Amino acid sequence: MTVRLTPEQRDQIAADAAVRYAAGESWQQIGTSCGVTGEHVRRITVARFEVTYRRWG
Repeated sequence: MTVRLTPEQRDQIAADAAVRYAAGESWQQIGTSCGVTGEHVRRITVARFEVTYRRWG
């Protein structure tokens, strides 16, 4: 079942995700705690905030 988020919910998830991603959490971890996919969290966050991606390796 697909969950339809309101614009307010998207803004709140994006704001929380921007802080949590900068602190070191993965998009998947953030998405799991929000009840959506990590890819969805990444897309709504990048659309609202300037995100600096971490380099792995």
